[in-house]
Amino acid sequence: MGSQSLWRYSRETLPRRPRHRWAALRDPELKTARAWAIQEDLRRLWSYPRPAAGRRHGTAWSVWAAHARLVPVIAVARMLPRRLPGIRSGFRHRLTNAGSESLTSRIQAVRTAARGSPTASISGLPSPSTAAVSTAPPRPTQFPDEPANVARGAHASTSPS
Repeated sequence: MGSQSLWRYSRETLPRRPRHRWAALRDPELKTARAWAIQEDLRRLWSYPRPAAGRRHGTAWSVWAAHARLVPVIAVARMLPRRLPGIRSGFRHRLTNAGSESLTSRIQAVRTAARGSPTASISGLPSPSTAAVSTAPPRPTQFPDEPANVARGAHASTSPS
């Protein structure tokens, strides 16, 4: 397993086998290791049961991220205050868009399965029965300055002598 795939795991889901390599990768001098640690710390934000504790954690995270010397992380830290109403709403309602994503996935699966059936036109997909199939051979292109009986490219080359 390469190091790129190791960074996709959280601490809780890291398989046992590559854990010996994981310790070497977590060197704080590595930019990737710092970015991973900051990302994992932001993930903890949603584990707080009360908005006030989450707000304190978010403020501390923003300070850490803004001083991380990593341009993409700094951009996220600057974006966080603009997204604060949505974050507060997430704490208040504890709702996700998982249900709508699941429904969208199921609709897409039905559309994919319907390809080629006569009723596929209902979903906006072309069906093979309505597709226009041309059986005529292609006609050669004729240019206005060429005589009608000379095919394109069949001109005899004339060279001045």
